[in-house]
Amino acid sequence: TESYFGQATLDLYEQLYLTAALRNDGSSAYSADERRSWFPKASAAWEFTRVLGQNPTLTYGKLRLAYGEAGQEPSPYLTSSTYQSNVPLSGITQGTGVLPVQNGLPGLATSIVRGADQLRPERSKEWEAGVDLGLFRDKADLSFTYYHTITDDVILLQPVAPSTGFFRSANNAAKFRNAGAEVSLNIRPITTPDFSWDIGLQ
Repeated sequence: TESYFGQATLDLYEQLYLTAALRNDGSSAYSADERRSWFPKASAAWEFTRVLGQNPTLTYGKLRLAYGEAGQEPSPYLTSSTYQSNVPLSGITQGTGVLPVQNGLPGLATSIVRGADQLRPERSKEWEAGVDLGLFRDKADLSFTYYHTITDDVILLQPVAPSTGFFRSANNAAKFRNAGAEVSLNIRPITTPDFSWDIGLQ
C-alpha cells in the first residue's frame, strides 16, 4: 500500500473556515488497472454570530457542511488464484484427494476462491450538514447533524459454478445507503468555581 495526502485550510475574517484535502491511495489488492484511486474531501464552517452578534439567548452559532470520499481495502490476494495448506472442505477428506497431505508428505491445495478478473475499490461518499448553538450565555449548547452516505462497489464473495473448480469469487456486487440525524443537548444549570452540574442528552 502506498498513499499520498495533501490538505489546505483557509480562515476568512475569523468566521469562515474552509478545508480541502485530496488523497491518492495505491494497493496491489485490486486489478492492475484499478490500483490507484483519488479520494477528495472538503468542508466549510461559518460562525454566523460573528456577523449577527450575540444576545442573551444565542451566544454562539455555527453552520457547517462537509463532503468526503473514502475507500475500503479488501483482503489481499482476491485477484489471484492461490493455494492453501489447510483443508479446503469440511467433513471426511481421507481418500478424497482434497487433503493437502498425502502419504505423510505435506502439500498444497487450490483455494476455493477464484481470483477476480476485475476488482475496483469500495468507495463511500458522505455528505454532512449541521448547526452548533450556544444558548443562554453558554448555560446550554445544542448540536444537530444530518448525514447521508452512499457506498458503491461493495466487495462481496459470490458463488460461482462448481464446474469452474472454485466455489466463490470476489466481485463489486453491492451498493449501500445510510442516512440519519444526530441531536445532542448539553445543559449546565449550575457552574461555580467549586461545583458544576452538567446534563447531557443525545
